[in-house]
Amino acid sequence: MHTSRASLSTDRVVYPRPALDKSDAALERKATLCLERLARQKRNGQNRAGLALKEDVQRKLINVLLAFSSHRRDTAYEFKVAHLHMLAHIAVCVSDEAAIFALFVKLQQLVAVHFGPTRIDKQVARLMGLLRQLMPELHAHFDEEEVPPNWAVPWLRHLLASQLPTKLVLRLWDVYFSCDDGLDLHVFVCLAILREISDSLLEQDGEAIEQTLARLPRIDIGQIVAQAYNLRRDALNNGQV
Repeated sequence: MHTSRASLSTDRVVYPRPALDKSDAALERKATLCLERLARQKRNGQNRAGLALKEDVQRKLINVLLAFSSHRRDTAYEFKVAHLHMLAHIAVCVSDEAAIFALFVKLQQLVAVHFGPTRIDKQVARLMGLLRQLMPELHAHFDEEEVPPNWAVPWLRHLLASQLPTKLVLRLWDVYFSCDDGLDLHVFVCLAILREISDSLLEQDGEAIEQTLARLPRIDIGQIVAQAYNLRRDALNNGQV
């Protein structure tokens, strides 16, 4: 993942190293148990998005989560498994703990601008509205199978960190942080993925659809990004953006 972009500048991010309090200890325990579960799932082949990390890397990720929680003392930090996935992806490219923290903070700041608490409902509605307009058959199938739009929240807020393996996530994030459109393109990447796997989704029932949306099949990120630009252009031309 490129880190030279102005949007990911980490010059002003200070890495806090707070003394642990009770809430930090609880967070550490929760993250540790989660990493252990993800490692078991990876070893047993139960979850392609499982994580099998070396002990020193696990320690770094937990330390970064604790630092991030301290960094957000003004607002309560809510632990998300997807945050471990995001940190694990970053750690593939950056080994220094403070640098991982700085990049994670900047990434979360960028996500908050586009898909934060005050924006996420609007963005989910936008995604579902575009799905209805651009892929009416798939949208109708989701309705028929009573698939709620809950899947769209982690897709948007966590940039597909839990739905795709590291190699594909990093290629996708590279696109976002090396082009002028940035995260503005992400909604259309999600639509492009849905179009790419639509034939399979149309043959599945509701439970299978939700499982597929939670753990996506392997896709060609280059083709997905190209489709995303085409979908964005079509939506612009039709006044749908």
